[in-house]
Amino acid sequence: MTKQEIQQEQALRAFSPALELPLRHVLLRLADAPPQVLLLEGGAESARTALARWWAALFNCSARSAQGPCLHCPDCLQIAAGEHLDLIAVDGRISNKEDEENPGPVRALTMERIQILRRQLGEAPHGAGRRVVIMAGLEAQIRTAAANALLKTLEEPPEHSVFVLLAPQREQLLPTLVSRSWVLTLPWPATAEVTSTTQEWEDALAHFLEEGAGWFERTAVRGLELACVQDLVLACQKALAAVLAGHATDRGLARCFAARLDAHGLYAAGALLGRMQDALQYTVNPALAADALATELYALLRTSRN
Repeated sequence: MTKQEIQQEQALRAFSPALELPLRHVLLRLADAPPQVLLLEGGAESARTALARWWAALFNCSARSAQGPCLHCPDCLQIAAGEHLDLIAVDGRISNKEDEENPGPVRALTMERIQILRRQLGEAPHGAGRRVVIMAGLEAQIRTAAANALLKTLEEPPEHSVFVLLAPQREQLLPTLVSRSWVLTLPWPATAEVTSTTQEWEDALAHFLEEGAGWFERTAVRGLELACVQDLVLACQKALAAVLAGHATDRGLARCFAARLDAHGLYAAGALLGRMQDALQYTVNPALAADALATELYALLRTSRN
């Protein structure tokens, strides 16, 4: 394969989760008069990231059509790789040490980075489009000085720049951030109808989180398929979303989260489930992943309100 073919294949992988979302058509209608702060919540993290990149490509694609960006021009390829001069990406979950030792296209969200960002926003974009700033992991920065500095930056964003905030649920962000945003909710990853087997594992996890018993004996005897663990993580995310939205039910997982997690614990649970969802995209042992999920959730529920 040629270098260009490799780049095009990488770009297709980067954008593909967004291409499956009908919500792209909503963004197309918004593009001519875009909100200066767009909040993408819900769905899988990979879908949120891909849709944010697609939004950036929509403004900067040199061959944009009525259907959206072409996804194969130099601008689109650079955006897919995170290398476009008018694309800035930061993540509050990246540590300062990691950022210094292995800087990549997505940088840590620090006071220094916010100061650099504010200087960049005072300059015109390098190309003919708009500068797009993608911010993820803000739930990990909710009580930091960087979060306060970010609020000041968003108060009067330049006309030639737009922000995209990414979060599992809007309730995990500062209310002042949400109030400044145009919110678009992505659908949850498609799953088949809940089977009796999946429901059994969900009930078993809820029992373990409440009683601290039965889980490891079960996983030692009965193995889990990867799809079942993915459904289990999704069930936890839906239960967490219900609690954050104030719609908790008496179902096991939602009941556990509502009873034992304070505000900080809810944010931590969301981050944990996001990491687990990402990990399941790679080659992992499903049973070990399920045990790790149960163990970390159990520990979190026991420390959140102490």
